[in-house]
Amino acid sequence: MQTLASFLSCNLNTYTNNLGVEILSVNVSSIDNIKLLVDYFNKYPLLGTKSEDYDKWIIVYNMIITKEHLTEKGRLNIKSILKNNKV
Repeated sequence: MQTLASFLSCNLNTYTNNLGVEILSVNVSSIDNIKLLVDYFNKYPLLGTKSEDYDKWIIVYNMIITKEHLTEKGRLNIKSILKNNKV
């Protein structure tokens, strides 16, 4: 995972959940690094429910890139995506 985080220019964090399982988390802080992450997951898609989460995330990401999130309609659309757990 450290190699992947380095490749994506991301920070890799480790923490333990309430079941005592170690969790790895990749954190991205710049829009350029997020683009690298988007390109990576478009080439190597996630599976299962993580794929569904990514599908919602990419919609919101694209809204931010196009500045739609700055409008009332955009904010309501984002809230709807999150609230309904639907894309």
